[in-house]
Amino acid sequence: MINLLRCEDRIKLAVRLESAWAERVRYMVVVDSSGRQDTEESILLGVDFSSKESKSCTIGMVLRLWSDTKIHLDGDGGFSVSTAGRMHVFKPVSVQAMWSALQVLHKACEVARRHNYFPGGVALIWATYYESCISSDQSCINEWNAMQDLESARPDSPALFVD
Repeated sequence: MINLLRCEDRIKLAVRLESAWAERVRYMVVVDSSGRQDTEESILLGVDFSSKESKSCTIGMVLRLWSDTKIHLDGDGGFSVSTAGRMHVFKPVSVQAMWSALQVLHKACEVARRHNYFPGGVALIWATYYESCISSDQSCINEWNAMQDLESARPDSPALFVD
């Protein structure tokens, strides 16, 4: 996972997430770097391992943490992160991992708010490097972009006619 990073960037936290596929291993990774104004800037990377035995990984999602970033608990052991019109759902494998992730994310969002990081500004320009490195399988990318409310199964329709 460290091999994915530029030398000037740091992993603040890596949290293993649940996956819809039993053989797939996914991590939400909080990466930070010093921005153009010598302030801490953070992004989320979605990192995929094709199997539990795999030594190599790929990037399937990049999410910049802007000043408008909101974090919401979903009540099912996970949380959502929304910013700049995008929303992603994360479900860590343990409650302890979830709380660790929330602490780091809240701190990163506070820094983004304090320095007013916004799309189109000079902040988070370095994230384009990681966006150019997205190379996970399309099914992995789809899983990173899945929205929980759209993925829930609709209950069966009631029987209108009974024989």
